[in-house]
Amino acid sequence: MTGIAGIVLRSPETVSAASAHDRLVEGIRYRGPDGLIKWSDATAFLVHAHLATVPCPAHTLDANDGALKCVGDIRLDNRVEVAALCGISGPDLPTDVDLVLAAYSIFGFECCTHFVGDFAFAIWDSEASRLFCARDPFGVRPFYYRAEADSFAFASDEAALGAQIEDPGDDGFVAEYLAGIVRYGPETRHPGIRRLLGGHSLVWSAEDLAISRYWNLTPDDTSGTDLEARFKALFEQAVEDRLYGTDAVAAFLSGGMDSSSIAAVAAQSRQRAGAFPLDTFSFVYPEGSEMDESPYIDAVLQAGHYVGHKTLIKDHAPLGGIEAMIADQKGPIVAVGMTKSRQLYPVAAHSGAKVILDGHGGDEVVGYGSFRLMEMAQKGQWLRLCPLVHTHNKLFDDSLFAAMLDLYKSYGPKTRFARIIRKLGNRVVCARSPTRQRKRPVWETVLSAEFLARTELRQRYNRIAVPPADIMEDKTAFNLWPVLSQMMQSSFEVLDKASAVAGVEARYPFFDTRLVAFCVGLPATEKLRFGQTRSILRRALKRILPDQVRLRQTKTSFHPEVIAGLLTHHRDILQVIEHDPHNILTPYIDRDELHKLIDRLRYSQADFDGSEALFIWLLCNFYVWRSSAFAPKR
Repeated sequence: MTGIAGIVLRSPETVSAASAHDRLVEGIRYRGPDGLIKWSDATAFLVHAHLATVPCPAHTLDANDGALKCVGDIRLDNRVEVAALCGISGPDLPTDVDLVLAAYSIFGFECCTHFVGDFAFAIWDSEASRLFCARDPFGVRPFYYRAEADSFAFASDEAALGAQIEDPGDDGFVAEYLAGIVRYGPETRHPGIRRLLGGHSLVWSAEDLAISRYWNLTPDDTSGTDLEARFKALFEQAVEDRLYGTDAVAAFLSGGMDSSSIAAVAAQSRQRAGAFPLDTFSFVYPEGSEMDESPYIDAVLQAGHYVGHKTLIKDHAPLGGIEAMIADQKGPIVAVGMTKSRQLYPVAAHSGAKVILDGHGGDEVVGYGSFRLMEMAQKGQWLRLCPLVHTHNKLFDDSLFAAMLDLYKSYGPKTRFARIIRKLGNRVVCARSPTRQRKRPVWETVLSAEFLARTELRQRYNRIAVPPADIMEDKTAFNLWPVLSQMMQSSFEVLDKASAVAGVEARYPFFDTRLVAFCVGLPATEKLRFGQTRSILRRALKRILPDQVRLRQTKTSFHPEVIAGLLTHHRDILQVIEHDPHNILTPYIDRDELHKLIDRLRYSQADFDGSEALFIWLLCNFYVWRSSAFAPKR
């Protein structure tokens, strides 16, 4: 995590105000506490705020000669290969920024096709009066820009380009936010500010602005018999590559499969290298809490080369620090767990960490093998399907009967007898599960009919959040959809802001392009096998990950924590949103339905599900944002 920013003018005669330079500098300064380098000529101004997680590229801006100047937030994982392509050899390779410049000098706009890693960079060619920008395939590193009639500005943070927390967005944004979905594309909520999407590059000149996609994910051929060994090698390489640049690397350790796998591989690597033990950071709960993951965390720590740091959560307030989070994120977000997880970044930074390894996205990349259930249902293999559905649904808090009924509805025979079975099954499921009786999403009930119709929210929801029907017939598309969903792409920007404010850089081993290409290409039988979901990961790490973690078949739900926290700590906010004295929610909600929902939260918590808790949290978050951002200034 480094901060970059710059502005280029259409002609030297154009006046670039010093205030614009100052705003760029101040907007990214927090991202680079280890050094600030600025460069300018008659047409361009560039600034780099450095965090010492990779070797500092300061000399590329300080040098007086050369037409090319580069600012970049870059970590190349294939730097040896890139150097060889550029004819560079020797034990001491140039910095990653220098390698990017060397590759650009040879391959031009196609240089990004040769890079593996996380990056966002801009190269100014003063001779051609042209700016070339690019962002890594998954958009792990942020890149925003503003194109004006007389200039083009870019930055790692929207605030450097003039974004305000008060920027309200349109009704479409409000509707999507309250439905818990994220629209992620080139446009941001902030007027005039756009983002360069992951896997895209941009070329700006006085005459033109052109954006093109340089990367598409091509699944690996996974028809061989050595799939466990291949997965293990790719995963270990992904973790190893993210240890580069500094010894101040730590890891989040939740006790789940993803974070535990990363920590185990990283700790072994450091031990082999003779480095200090790996620092890990975890949340723990009082003994006996249903949310305490301590047994799994301790199993990992006892097996390896670690220094474990634990933060005790006695009584979580899910809206605690919400104003600060809204300020950091430049607006409200849908990540209900962020008010808690953002607390670990400063703890890690205070302990000396500069890089945090994070298991984010492991579920989506490796996958649960759900496609195998559909394959078997299509073939009518109902008896063989039952044990696999039972295994699969342990993680999703759904009964075997209900899950089998859902599959039967979609893939079972269409005879009259089958229709009768479906109807009877529906009655049984609804009788057993009150939440199944509520067929409509909670937002579709509580938001007003007029607002729903005006914003066409149901259509928006289906377009953004619901997998397209055709991917159910295509294994590759099915595996790829959660990895490249709009929610996933947005999550990297949310996590980047949370970590950057604390002064640490987050790295995500599961989002290594080589590992993702392999996992997307895997057949479903490798993901749901031997009575285990995510089977390929469990088998590949058999001698690395403690069995207590490797073989666990459950995931902890934190929805009860949110429900309890809302009632324990935020009754005042619940009362405010219920009565809405400033009419902040009135244009959007059906007040009677909101009363009913809040009453159920107060008096029927056992009948209150996670989606309803999230909706209440979103309403509170939205209310706090609107009431503080748009309060009259005195």
